[in-house]
Amino acid sequence: SRPTMVDPWLHNLALVEHDPSRTHLAFVLDTKMVKAFETLKKFAKQYGYASIEILHNYDNEPVGSINGRGGRIAFIKNQSKDIIRKHESEYVIGLEDDTVFEFKCFCRLLEPFMSREGIGFVEGVQAGRWGCPYVGVWSVDDYEFVQRIESLTLPEQEPRASIDDKGYEHIDGGGFYYYATPYDLYLEHDYSWSGEYWGADVNYGLFVRSKGYKCLVDWQSRCGHRQEAGATLYPTDQTVSVCY
Repeated sequence: SRPTMVDPWLHNLALVEHDPSRTHLAFVLDTKMVKAFETLKKFAKQYGYASIEILHNYDNEPVGSINGRGGRIAFIKNQSKDIIRKHESEYVIGLEDDTVFEFKCFCRLLEPFMSREGIGFVEGVQAGRWGCPYVGVWSVDDYEFVQRIESLTLPEQEPRASIDDKGYEHIDGGGFYYYATPYDLYLEHDYSWSGEYWGADVNYGLFVRSKGYKCLVDWQSRCGHRQEAGATLYPTDQTVSVCY
C-alpha cells in the first residue's frame, strides 16, 4: 500500500542468502502502485526467481484505523491464496512492506521445521506502533476459547524457563510481519477477523494450534518496523506487556 517501501524492501531481500531459483515471489499490490509492478517484475528477472505473481487489489483500499485494518488484512490474506497456490512449495515466508529484515538468511525461521516435530508457525519479533511499546508475540489461556491474551516481553527483561537454549519459545499467535508456515496450512486457513482485540494474524496462530501444530517465536530475529516519516522502530528493553 506504500510505494516508498518497495525499494528498501527489495534491498533487504537481495541481501538475504537464499536460492531464488527455488523461490516463488507473490505480491498483493494496491491499485495505484503501477510503478511498483514494473519494479518487482524487473527484480524477479534480474535475480532469477522461479516465478513471480502479482495481484492488484481493486476491492479494498488502505485504512488507518486498527478496526479497519483487521478486516482488510484478513481480506488480503485470502486474496493471496489465489497466487500462492499457483506454485506448489514447502513453506510460505510472509513479509510485510514495512518490515526491515536485515538478516543473513531465513535459516532461523525455517530451522525448527527441519529439527522439530509438529511446527506450524515460526515468527520473528517486531515492535508494534499502536499506542505503547509492545511486540507481536502472544500467549493465551486457552486457544480454543480465549478469555485472556497477553503479549510477552523480551527475554532480557523477563528470563523464562520456556525459552529454550536456541532462543525459541512456544507461543499461541504472532504477527504477519516476518514469519514462516507450511504451504498447506497457509492455503487451508480461512483468514478472518470478527472484532477481536487481536488481529487476523493471531487468529491464524490459534488455527495452527487447533490443528495440533505448535507456534514458535525466534527471539533472535528482531525486525525493524519502518515508518513512512520518522525513525524505524525496533524492540527495546522498554517493551511492555499488553493484556486483554
